[in-house]
Parts: sequence; structure tokens; C-alpha cells
Amino acid sequence: MNVRVYGKAGVISRTNKYQYCGSFGVPPLPVLVIADLFGVPAQGQGQFKEWVDILFHPYDKERLEDIEHQKQKAAKEYFEYLYPIVIQKRSNLCDDIISDLIQAEVEGEKFTDEEILQAPMLLLGAVLKQLVTQ
Repeated sequence: MNVRVYGKAGVISRTNKYQYCGSFGVPPLPVLVIADLFGVPAQGQGQFKEWVDILFHPYDKERLEDIEHQKQKAAKEYFEYLYPIVIQKRSNLCDDIISDLIQAEVEGEKFTDEEILQAPMLLLGAVLKQLVTQ
């Protein structure tokens, strides 16, 4: 785990690619670490971070319609990107959380693809709430 975190921090500091934009930005390190732990390929983690920024962006009364449209677009792109990854992992399990969720059962029931796709966002919501309240 330390190697993953230090590796992500090094990428952030070397490239300066993940900077806050505007008045809102989700801290990049937790998002990138969670993406990695879930099994999001490294080349898709920057896009994953952008979707998270949009999906967790607070609403603004003056831009409500625009923000809602952006959130719907980001959610659609997120699910379209991650769904094939889940399908691929069903036949080729790896050492990541998506693979763990594929194998997991609750009361004898396996998770659906939709439930697996929602898990990273639920976890990120919990992490971001902790970061904001500390």
C-alpha cells in the first residue's frame, strides 16, 4: 500500500497534472489511490479524477441546469468506462477491490454489475466527507 501511495504522490508532484481547478477540486491523492485499489488502469485514472471532480462538485443555484447536465454526462461516461473493466475482471480476477466485489456474496447473493460500478463512488463519498469534516 505504501508503494502505491508514494507512487501516486510522486506522479502528482512530478507532473503537476492534478491541480485544483476553479474554486472546487477533490484532493487528487485519495482519488488516485482509490482508483488504483479498485483496479482502474493507470492510463484511466486522470479521467477518473475528472469525473469525480464533476460528480462531487457542489450545486450552484445560478448554474443548476448546467451543473446537472455536467454531472449526468460524467456519470454516463464513468459507467461506460468502468463497465467493460468489470466485465473483463469477471473472467480475469486480479488483486483489486473490483475483483473482490465480484467474488463477494451477501446473504448468498453476488453483487450486480451496477452495484460494483457504484462502489468506488460510495467509497469516495465517504472519504471526501471525512476530509471535509476534519
